Amino acid sequence: MVFQDYALFPHLSVYNNVAFGLKELTATAKQQRILETLDIVGLSTETDKFHHELSGGQQQRVTLARALAMRPRLLLMDEPFSNLDVTLREKLSTEVRSILKECKTSALFVTHNQLEAFALADVVGVMQSGKILQWDSSYNLYHKPISPFVAGFIGEGRLLQASMENGCAVHTALGCLSGEFTQKEGESVGSTAIKKRL
Repeated sequence: MVFQDYALFPHLSVYNNVAFGLKELTATAKQQRILETLDIVGLSTETDKFHHELSGGQQQRVTLARALAMRPRLLLMDEPFSNLDVTLREKLSTEVRSILKECKTSALFVTHNQLEAFALADVVGVMQSGKILQWDSSYNLYHKPISPFVAGFIGEGRLLQASMENGCAVHTALGCLSGEFTQKEGESVGSTAIKKRL
């Protein structure tokens, strides 16, 4: 797990923070694993530093290295960039995606920032009140939202009252849209999300 607040041990160096969970390995294997992991996150020259000597981005990379050193099959990242400034968040989003791909580690990334989600994820889930409303590609979430909430959350758009005709035409105050439209059983036409990007 990678935490929002880094959760580094202030009395331990970068090297020893990453070593913390590696109890089962021999000394040689442990050292090799730590150095390999720090190299992957770009901190191979910072092994002897302590957390107060590191930038926020470096601290977050130490946290990531500590988690990756355990060789997890699944990594939970709980809003790990929320304490960073916007520029650093964007930079780390790209870096973390590359690092996870290189390590062949799957991650569940929790965030309120949709740009981070789109930058990092292969698949994105939009949640409301603890329920996943849509689990889909970034493209489909943006262009084919399945509910008014998802449409409003993902991008700027307008919801219009409409009436559907035979599933192939939707009549609105702005004109008629033609194509193939689907509607969930029991859902009124007025609440169906139809987005047209201009």
